[in-house]
Amino acid sequence: MPVPSALGYANFIGDVSYSSQTLPSNFTAVCEQIESQFTALESVVYWPGSEDYALHTEHWSLASSLPAACSVAPASPEDVGAILRLVHATSTPFGVKGGGHNSLPGASGTAGVHIGMHKFNEVVYHEDTETAYIGSGLDWDHVYSALGEHDRLAVGGRAIGVGVGGLSLIGGFSWLTAERGLAVDNIIAYQLVLPNGDLTDVSADANPDLFWALKGGGNNFGIVTRFTVNVFEQGPVWGGLVAYPITEQELFIDALMTFNEARDVKAGILTGFHVDTSSSDGSFIFAILFYNGPTAPAGMFDKFLAMPALSNAVLPDRTFLSFLETYVLPKRAGQRMFAENINVKGYTPELIRHMFTEATADTLGAFSVTGIDAAILPIQDTGFKTKALDTAWPPHRQFMLLPAYLEAQFDDATHDSTVRSELQQLRESILQVALAEGQYPSDTTLRYEYLCSAGPAVTLDQIYGLSVARLRQVKLQVDPENIMGLAGGHKIVS
Repeated sequence: MPVPSALGYANFIGDVSYSSQTLPSNFTAVCEQIESQFTALESVVYWPGSEDYALHTEHWSLASSLPAACSVAPASPEDVGAILRLVHATSTPFGVKGGGHNSLPGASGTAGVHIGMHKFNEVVYHEDTETAYIGSGLDWDHVYSALGEHDRLAVGGRAIGVGVGGLSLIGGFSWLTAERGLAVDNIIAYQLVLPNGDLTDVSADANPDLFWALKGGGNNFGIVTRFTVNVFEQGPVWGGLVAYPITEQELFIDALMTFNEARDVKAGILTGFHVDTSSSDGSFIFAILFYNGPTAPAGMFDKFLAMPALSNAVLPDRTFLSFLETYVLPKRAGQRMFAENINVKGYTPELIRHMFTEATADTLGAFSVTGIDAAILPIQDTGFKTKALDTAWPPHRQFMLLPAYLEAQFDDATHDSTVRSELQQLRESILQVALAEGQYPSDTTLRYEYLCSAGPAVTLDQIYGLSVARLRQVKLQVDPENIMGLAGGHKIVS
């Protein structure tokens, strides 16, 4: 018989406050059972009140850090299996956390058993096959550091602190995407603990349907403990963060339009703006400039470099990791954060101006919102299209919808529903302009959302499109009792 949904205990796909929630005593009893069944010496249970518990249940957003009955840290796949068998037997909700970067409340937090994957932290480079084993509990910067010792790099997260597990299960845009495709395009095998607790290896040859589903299907098919990925020779790069006054909007737009004409797969940019709702002095435009080589070609970034800057950390001939360290993203652990996707085909001057106008209108300042971020990611689609692999996400590769997003930072949990509603209205306003500008598909079957910043109102059909039916078939085969339904996030139900 299928187990009850986790929604019986908490609204994991909505925005709710958990500050006053009382934990059922049976959840604590389940934690004690888990502790008694661990076989690996390094596996451990952290209890509320301890520093380790606080550290390992903490997320980038306070809204995602929920009061679990315990935080368990398995150190072997077998102990992960024991956890899954116990939460299934007791219908206990659980969460699985890697980097804790997802801003959707309940995606990796829980009121039940919190599973921290940080002990799965191995990186093993295989020179003969140009592949690597990567533990699912690592952050990507630790992966880059380990592979950098061999002058190698994997296709992974674009920022310090982003977790391997979450990004690798949803698609995975990277600084290498224009050249190498998505993270999922470069995964060749998974070590997976199935929902029933059994351990298996998944590849194109061993269980091809499940292999396809894991490539973008999220946390719906078990718990991955290790990825086997392609790696590539990597030398010095050029780049860094530049910040500009918020008033330089038109120069910024001109520079971005010029960059879009370059069509060089080694070039990348992540840009946007931050609005401080309390003071214009704290608002700024930012551009993270990247070239996969020791120097950038003349002319490519000249307009960005000529703009009046508040700061400029661009350097030539630097390591990939030192490039990432120029823009360490602030962890919102002490502040709530909501995000919404704005997935568009490209950016026109009018669309960017509309984003500026809407985000600076200060409709959110009255609801304890201290800051609003908009990220613009004009990634070239060469690697995205040429890979053209059979993956659950994206549901098609006729064109790339760029993974842009809006984010609001705020303090008061009683404003959750209002902030979410305002963000969603802002998102819809921007998408309507994108549609009018020809940058959002008029054919709804060709639209798709990215799980990374997908809000709670986004449906499975909007994320996976034509992949939904096949995903449900795989889900029925792998998890007929919907054990993974006890975890949060956007859930596939067979």
